[in-house]
Amino acid sequence: MKVSVLLAAYDGADYITNQVISILAQLRPNDELIVSVDASNDGTKSLIKKVCDPRVKVVDGPSKGINMNFTNALRYATGDAILFSDQDDEWLDGRIDIFLEKLKLYDFVFFDAEVIDKHGNKLYGSYFKRHKTNKRFLTALYKCRTLGCCIGFKKNSVGIDLNFNKYYEKLPFDYSITLLGLALYKCYFTEKVYHRYRRHEYNVSTGGGKANSTLTQKISFRIRVILYICKHIYNKKRMVER
Repeated sequence: MKVSVLLAAYDGADYITNQVISILAQLRPNDELIVSVDASNDGTKSLIKKVCDPRVKVVDGPSKGINMNFTNALRYATGDAILFSDQDDEWLDGRIDIFLEKLKLYDFVFFDAEVIDKHGNKLYGSYFKRHKTNKRFLTALYKCRTLGCCIGFKKNSVGIDLNFNKYYEKLPFDYSITLLGLALYKCYFTEKVYHRYRRHEYNVSTGGGKANSTLTQKISFRIRVILYICKHIYNKKRMVER
């Protein structure tokens, strides 16, 4: 089973080289790392190209935000299994092995992570435990605590037409795909940590932190994700009918 890792990059020069190296250390010869680089001002693309590994494919991003950057990377994926990746974290040993093992029985794999600061110092050892991550659809709909960079899925089960909302602020891709997985597919949450998740002042997402959303925004958020799941069901049904 070929693995495609999708990395959405934008002004990631501070950490992206180490992240790419940590990913490549686990990928097999036939796997691929697709890096979609939105217009950056800090030489991010040049740093990635210096890695000089044939498994790395660098493509120009659409410069329309993180959701569309991942959508762009997904278009280039040729693997049977898809993993999302941030630009400033670090993968830990065994991630690909457990991913492929669990995909024999499950459609989605959610990886636990330890959280580190910008210097690499550990803040806490388990994201799932710290945030009491909900593993059922209804409880996750109320409070979703997963990390997009710690999600992978089997393409044959889920497909690649994920149709993320154009705007992360309206419906983040990680929230969308987490609820999609819990609603329709078989999901596995690792008990062991396979990721180092870095928090710093330039993170795009709140990463499980407290969001300053109004009640109206929270309700709209959940309506959008339910409509997103319904659209996914409809599109899959049409594909089967064809």
